[in-house]
Amino acid sequence: MPHATPLSSAPETLTPEASSLDPRDPNWDRLMSRVRETWGFDSLRPHQDEAIRASLADRDALVVLPTGGGKSLCYQAPALVREGLTVVVSPLISLMRDQLASLQAHGVSAGMLSSNMDRDERSDVFSAMAKRELSLLFVSPERIALPGFAGRLDEAGITSMAVDEAHCISHWGHDFRPEYRQLGEFRRCRPEIGVQAYTATATPRVREDIARQLGLRDPISIVGSFDRPNLTYRAIQRVKLIDQVLEVLERHGHQPGGSANGAGIIYCLRRKDVDKLNEQLQAKGLRCAGYHAGLSGGERRRVQEAFRTERLDLIVATVAFGMGIDRPDVRFVIHASLPKGLEQYSQETGRAGRDGLPSECTLFFGGADFHGWRTLIERGVAEAKEAGHPAPDALLETSTLGLKHIYGYATSGVCRHEQLVGYFGQTLKHGEGASGCGACDVCLGELEAIPEPLLVAQKILSCVVRCDQRYGAGHVAEVLRGGKGEKIRRARHDQLSTHGLLKANSVQEIRSWIEQLAAKGYLHVAPGRYPTLQLTPAARPVLAGEETPILFKPKIATSTKRSRSTSSSRGRDDLDERERELFEHLRATRREMARRKDVPPYVICGDRTLVAMVEKKPQTLTSFRALHGIGARKAEDYGFAFLEVIRAFLAGEKDAPT
Repeated sequence: MPHATPLSSAPETLTPEASSLDPRDPNWDRLMSRVRETWGFDSLRPHQDEAIRASLADRDALVVLPTGGGKSLCYQAPALVREGLTVVVSPLISLMRDQLASLQAHGVSAGMLSSNMDRDERSDVFSAMAKRELSLLFVSPERIALPGFAGRLDEAGITSMAVDEAHCISHWGHDFRPEYRQLGEFRRCRPEIGVQAYTATATPRVREDIARQLGLRDPISIVGSFDRPNLTYRAIQRVKLIDQVLEVLERHGHQPGGSANGAGIIYCLRRKDVDKLNEQLQAKGLRCAGYHAGLSGGERRRVQEAFRTERLDLIVATVAFGMGIDRPDVRFVIHASLPKGLEQYSQETGRAGRDGLPSECTLFFGGADFHGWRTLIERGVAEAKEAGHPAPDALLETSTLGLKHIYGYATSGVCRHEQLVGYFGQTLKHGEGASGCGACDVCLGELEAIPEPLLVAQKILSCVVRCDQRYGAGHVAEVLRGGKGEKIRRARHDQLSTHGLLKANSVQEIRSWIEQLAAKGYLHVAPGRYPTLQLTPAARPVLAGEETPILFKPKIATSTKRSRSTSSSRGRDDLDERERELFEHLRATRREMARRKDVPPYVICGDRTLVAMVEKKPQTLTSFRALHGIGARKAEDYGFAFLEVIRAFLAGEKDAPT
């Protein structure tokens, strides 16, 4: 097997000669046969084949694929054809539980060990391990470190390890977890096993750190595109949040008496924000629930389980909710304020459209968000110092830079998809003849450029100078608006030549333009309790009339344009009225099956499969078996029930059975 280049200089995809498996090798044919039989997939997604070949060849690898890119298949499929046990390390019980339920529904021999299992359940798993009956075992990083457990894995015949959510091992990652650091020592004691690390979001710096901390040997770097073409991104200045949120919800059928098209998550910065917005939505007659760390453990579990099982389709939450949520039909993610950074934003919006169908990500932001996060970051760094974090000052610098990146994303008029992939070191290539991505508010033309942007920018920059670069955006906006409040009069700023220069515009518009100028680098927001505006050297050409910035009007999105998804799959919204009726019958049947099995509905099948049933209307088990995502076990377990619903619907029965 040829020597692989180190991660620092590795190609972004596995080269064919780096694997000991040839595409014509019968071992590969055997694996693909198992994939078709087990999951009902006739082909693999981009980069899945490279990752699977690396695993089968016992090569260490770092696999970075976007949410919904099919990472789990990369370690599940090899386990079906290799000898020995594949151990999957995952940080959340809910994530492991759903993967286990899905595998067992496909007839795969898999087990899980977690703290919430009773003694008999754990005993059964240990017994299966000792008899070497398991192909896959899901565990937490904490369990790996328990005395004696590593020896049990050796006795069970461990041959491969997959580390999911691998960014958690890096101090530079967005969800650092100290317990992940123990995995490097486990690996150092077992150099013969192959280790593959998987994550959805990691900058080059984080990828280097993952490889170092896990002790990966000459790892192959397999990095897919960070672009999610099925997602439409919008960033809108927050004006009246409840009305803006309701507009998005209405587009997706979330209204009193409406038929919701999939699920939605609304993220808020603070617990009190969650409580307020949740109460406002409930007062409007919407069925939703709040979720944050201030609720009891029992209440959080109740809400999460209701969302997981499709008994609840709308959640208002802090970022405490989300990791481990594997529901594929999340059709929209709303941020009611700026997230912590672009890496976090990519992770959180990545929970939308995991099934590849068109979905929407809308960010509502305001100038106060930046400073609210800055306060939280400084508090967190102070706590990190007390806890003995090895690099608290670097953590502050990294967090602040991340906040500036997301602020620039929200306030600039640059393609959203382009900014996101650029942050992760990639370049977005638009289709031939395309003028943009076709799936964000910028490229869809939803942002309206203002007339005479140079004149507006000069007025704002001049006002900052006239205020001695000692005041914040709110004060400068009030001066330009012509305000005569006590603070303005006391500072004699009502006497400035710039006072009232933008009196025809609202404070909201002026604040938006100030933020856009800051995002474009013409203004610097000085840190501190009372952030002040200062000009940067880049502002000089604007003041001299040598450079004209592009400025947009703040606007509430009203477009219903869809994403540029390259998938040919149709979603519920693409069906006609009669087709939707059948879809809902099938969905109700799926929900009832899931209730009886005590699993999430998407473990039975995804929305794409339901839509395929609507389109093809299979009449026999053979034709049902040919649908995307239907393996042999699922056809046997669920086929007749779905076929009966389709038969009854076509026969014109008023109520299809469930």
